Amino acid sequence: MRVSKQFYEVAGPLLYKKVVIKNRLAEIMVGHTHIDRAPTKSRAASVNLKSHLLSLVEHLTIVTHTCGAAEPHFPNVKTLLVMPYADDVANEDLCQYAKRCTLLGGWRMRLQRIVIHNSRINSPLYTVRCPVMTLSLDEGEGVRLARQVDHRGVDWDRVNKVRNIVSKLPAWLEFTAQRESKSEGIVDIQALATSILLPAMASVPVPATVYLFRDFQQADDNDLEVMEKLLRKGLARVDKEARHRAKKNGEPAPQARKAYTIKFLSDYIAEGLEDEFIWQELKYWREENDRRLRRDGARARFGNAFI
Repeated sequence: MRVSKQFYEVAGPLLYKKVVIKNRLAEIMVGHTHIDRAPTKSRAASVNLKSHLLSLVEHLTIVTHTCGAAEPHFPNVKTLLVMPYADDVANEDLCQYAKRCTLLGGWRMRLQRIVIHNSRINSPLYTVRCPVMTLSLDEGEGVRLARQVDHRGVDWDRVNKVRNIVSKLPAWLEFTAQRESKSEGIVDIQALATSILLPAMASVPVPATVYLFRDFQQADDNDLEVMEKLLRKGLARVDKEARHRAKKNGEPAPQARKAYTIKFLSDYIAEGLEDEFIWQELKYWREENDRRLRRDGARARFGNAFI
């Protein structure tokens, strides 16, 4: 479709700031290597509009993909969301060329953050090399997560912060969020600490932040204390085993574990991290946070008897 230069200059930055790619990357990239040509007597000027439009993308969402020879070129992308299709059981890798995925590696991009959803990380996170890596973990996965979170291949010289979001969507929203349908229930406190948080944090050598979206106000008063105690104990055991293994193999002792922080849904919303979810999921969590704030405010004024 041809449009006027004025329309192109106005609409381009608005339409291409946030882009979602659901099909093969190679199809999206067609034409981006076209070379500009000056006009001649027999030929009009030729300008590579595709390359310019791709340079306008700042927020890129992709699903399970194949980089291969496509050589994606999004030079100004800051946030990359990877959302594998929930029903894609044939390919459990995030990219079929995982060891040289140019997107996960942030090649030719000003990538500041990679956000990986659906907890489908059965293969190592090869080539991830941007300042912040966020993993969105589904509590419905339960014990299966212990076999999934694999940080091998992460470039820890480039990745200096890890964020883990642990949540459980209602069943009616899971399909929209491209997640496999799970049970309505959330895991118990022990499974949360040892089967979800511990595997996600065990091999992380940089500061980590955990955002827990479950409603602890509705749980037992000591649930949070028990979870933190189990997590500290588990991480201490992991670190002790790592030191023993290094000593046995004559290797340098591993660095001391960096501090980690546990936060909640209200913290996440207050911090304005709005580009890590698709809009339907973010809308749900905003509304859930507002509901909890109203409930807690009413409790503070009238007590539990009126809630």
